[in-house]
Amino acid sequence: MSVFQTISQKAGEAGLPFLIIGGYAVMAHGFVRATDDIDLLVQGGRRDQWRRLLEGLGMKMYREAPAFIQFDPPPDGGLPVDLMLTRAALSTCAAPKNQILISLTMTTHISTRKRQDS
Repeated sequence: MSVFQTISQKAGEAGLPFLIIGGYAVMAHGFVRATDDIDLLVQGGRRDQWRRLLEGLGMKMYREAPAFIQFDPPPDGGLPVDLMLTRAALSTCAAPKNQILISLTMTTHISTRKRQDS
């Protein structure tokens, strides 16, 4: 089982919702993007639960700030994990077994102005 699959399973068991962000989210939408870590958006109010979950998987926290926590990969291999913390509520979605659902909402603001010829 991959590091991501293990995290996903353990987070589900603990009732910890998350969103995949960063390079893996971009790749899930069909674009090529090199990445060397797993980026997850999680609720900041559950930071201690996430920290215990990842440390329980053998990951060691190496950097912590108000908006993020970074973990080294587990000793048996895998990728490092970055948690980005948000105050927003995250909800879980039911998905068929072994399927990952990723929701991405993008808003584009287009500014127009009349060209003034000299």
